[in-house]
Amino acid sequence: MEAVSGDFLGLQSDSNLVEAQILECGNDWARKNHTMELFLSNLLVDALMALLSILARSHHRQALLVLRFFAFRKMLGCGVCKYYGSPMWQSFDALQVHYFTQPLVNRRSRWAHVWPADFHRFSVLATFLVEVILPFLIWCPWPCRISAWIGERAAIFAGVGFNCLNAMINTTGNYGFIGFLNTMENLSLVDDRFYQLVLGADVDAWRLPRSTAWPFRLVVVCVLSLYVVLSLLPLARAGKGTVDLRTLRLPDVVTARLEWLEALQQPWKLVNYQGKFSGMHDFRWEPILEASTDDGQSWRQIRWRYKLNQGPRESGVVLWLHLPRLDWRVWFLPLAARRGKEPPAWYVKLLERLAECDESILELLEGCPFSREEFQDPEHPKMWVSSRLVACEVSPKEDECFWSFRPLRKQTTMDLLIKEGSRCDATKRRRLD
Repeated sequence: MEAVSGDFLGLQSDSNLVEAQILECGNDWARKNHTMELFLSNLLVDALMALLSILARSHHRQALLVLRFFAFRKMLGCGVCKYYGSPMWQSFDALQVHYFTQPLVNRRSRWAHVWPADFHRFSVLATFLVEVILPFLIWCPWPCRISAWIGERAAIFAGVGFNCLNAMINTTGNYGFIGFLNTMENLSLVDDRFYQLVLGADVDAWRLPRSTAWPFRLVVVCVLSLYVVLSLLPLARAGKGTVDLRTLRLPDVVTARLEWLEALQQPWKLVNYQGKFSGMHDFRWEPILEASTDDGQSWRQIRWRYKLNQGPRESGVVLWLHLPRLDWRVWFLPLAARRGKEPPAWYVKLLERLAECDESILELLEGCPFSREEFQDPEHPKMWVSSRLVACEVSPKEDECFWSFRPLRKQTTMDLLIKEGSRCDATKRRRLD
């Protein structure tokens, strides 16, 4: 799917979902009777999922250890990449711009943005506490030799901190299923007695006795140990070049072998880099799409379905589990345009299909701004389509409008004009005020 979709399935959340599905595989998987042909075609993934499924039932503590390590690596990577990423995090100013520069804002984003600066700085400190300090509470029972009772509650405390931060992020922004996925991954930090108390589930009856043969247990331990070791590579990349495997003073031969193994598993996305919001910026540029049916004499806006549109009462929409791929991906383009980079080929193709009035493409947005009778040839509708960037800013707190827009002072690489099915000079078209 990633090979077909390209950029649209290249988000961190997609690789995160693949890795989580492998680690949190259901216990029914091991009971399925796969044919030899199917098993051989998916040998690596199927074998790992089958091993983990059996391990989860007969060796639940080892399986829980791996799941908790996944949660530990994910949260610690997010915290480390922030500290070594944008200087705004080290100066405690990152959250003063995060709420209005994030990919998809909603009505609560502006409300959070106007909070006092001291509160934003405190929030940055709390973020580092949750993502850098709390992950180590997951391992409290083992190195400290604390009783299981205290250790389980320390892990629960870490899980509560993770999910409170996750709830705050998803309340003030639109992240679709990403927040729900993170919450589900943190369920491994909850004590089994919580499920017995709330759900009335007999967890002990679900487990199988430890009857696995020792050769199989040895294979499982080797596979899971390899997974943990390989996970150190993406975790080290969160340090943005300041930390790598050589920091651990491993022999060069071992480091080379681990890097080779990571490259070997990468097509299956078994171990992936996790680090969000490391790069911050203090501006927001929004692409505005416009269309004309009278050879550029008058223009109407083609409205995005989930992104901000230029208008007096634009406030943003609130999404739940839906993650709009097109609107999300378009958010990255103005960042590249500011650096002088040309838009990708798929964005130009999008404009060309809009110019052809392709219904399937128009459904991804809010539809065509013209009725069929307004086209010069209603049977074969065509229109000019233009793209330009505008600066988006947060309106003052007392203003009824949430966001304000103003034109940029210079032309950018995303100022495009599609005329008669071909790309033209965008400076020749009349802009919409």
